[in-house]
Amino acid sequence: MRVMKRIVNTKRHTLGYIVGGKKLTRGKAVKLARRNKLEGVTAYKRTPRWCIASRPSSPVKLYDLPIKVETR
Repeated sequence: MRVMKRIVNTKRHTLGYIVGGKKLTRGKAVKLARRNKLEGVTAYKRTPRWCIASRPSSPVKLYDLPIKVETR
């Protein structure tokens, strides 16, 4: 599966991702990345939680993806 968009709040903090046409929270995206289910993305431990980032070999970086702003 491929990450298509980043979902951000009005301050541009990442809330989740759109993967394969579905909305995923950051936590669910991390779980998929840890199982190697996301293309071009890797998970890493950043105390106290897990994060995801683009692999160095990936042509598209997560922060370069189109964004969808959500107001909550």
